[in-house]
Parts: sequence; C-alpha cells; structure tokens
Amino acid sequence: MSDQPLRFEAHYRWIGRALILLILVLSLARTGPAGLPVPHGDKWGHLIAYAALSYWYASFIRDRCGRIWRALAFVALGAMIEILQSFTSHRSAEWADLYADALGVALGMSLALTPLGRLLPALDRRIAG
Repeated sequence: MSDQPLRFEAHYRWIGRALILLILVLSLARTGPAGLPVPHGDKWGHLIAYAALSYWYASFIRDRCGRIWRALAFVALGAMIEILQSFTSHRSAEWADLYADALGVALGMSLALTPLGRLLPALDRRIAG
C-alpha cells in the first residue's frame, strides 16, 4: 500500500463511525426478522457486517498495530452488543453471533491484505485528482 496520505481520510473515518452506529442500531433496535433469508441468515448477517466494517477501516488504516487494535475493538464491539442484547426482551445473546462477528473481522482484515485493499486509496487518489 502506498505511504501517500489519503486526502479524504477524515471522511472515511466518519463513514466508519456511521457503519458502527448502523451495526449498533440494527443489533439493538426492535426490527423485523433478523438476518438474511437463508439458513443461518442471522449469522451470515453478522459475518458480512463485521467483514465490511473491518475491511473499511483496514483500507485506510495502514499500520499493522492500528489494524490489530481495530480488529480487537470490533470483536469487543460484538461482545458488548451481545451483552446488551441479553438485557433486552426482544433480542438474545448468542455465542454463535460473537463467533460470526470474529470471523467477519478476520475476513475483512484479510481482504484488506489483498489487492482489494488498494481500492479505497486508488479511489481517493482519483477523486483528489
């Protein structure tokens, strides 16, 4: 990945914060049936959400230590959400959900190590002209 600073990094951080807020709201709000309309759809939803969040941050956080701390923080976020869900009447805490969250974090961080991890910096350079 290029060491060139990203011109719109502050914007990318705000998008990341919005993703975290969206995950919190969808995880704790009273909504309709949870998950995708496939077997174990709720687990797939967890995996996809946390993979997207991790990939997003890993796309612009370049240093290894920063990525590791965010990966740990995202797994902790999943654990916190599961604890909070145990206090609601409309949600339940499940170890399988936390496992799916952690797998999603690992997937997102791994994808950022591939050429896909260069998409956001390339887009940033293109937008910045």
